[in-house]
Amino acid sequence: MLADAFPDLPSARSLQSEYERWWVKWQENKEKGKSISNFVDFLNEADVMLYPNIRIIFLISAVRPPSTAGNERSFSSLKRLKTYLRFTMVTDRLNGLSFMNIHQDIDIPSDVIIDKFSKLGLNRMAFL
Repeated sequence: MLADAFPDLPSARSLQSEYERWWVKWQENKEKGKSISNFVDFLNEADVMLYPNIRIIFLISAVRPPSTAGNERSFSSLKRLKTYLRFTMVTDRLNGLSFMNIHQDIDIPSDVIIDKFSKLGLNRMAFL
């Protein structure tokens, strides 16, 4: 049963009937010539009170990546790094550089970086 497969949905027991109502609704809209051009309008049609499970499924599908391109990109970045730096550094530094390359979109404030380096030891430069 669908409810056993998806127990985390808001109304897992009514998932089947909700899906059938959703299907009938869009078959009628199709016959009337009504269509939705983007995902936001489609999501707005899924009323929270009438279609709670359908709405959650749409929200999950909106944040799920459509392909593995992101993963493949990170692996190719690591491969380039390893090719260039294979024998010139320790594993910790290679891991750090690969994380920096893969997660370029994360912004780290410079004062956090300065504090981290200043706590590494006395043989480091004096930071203000």
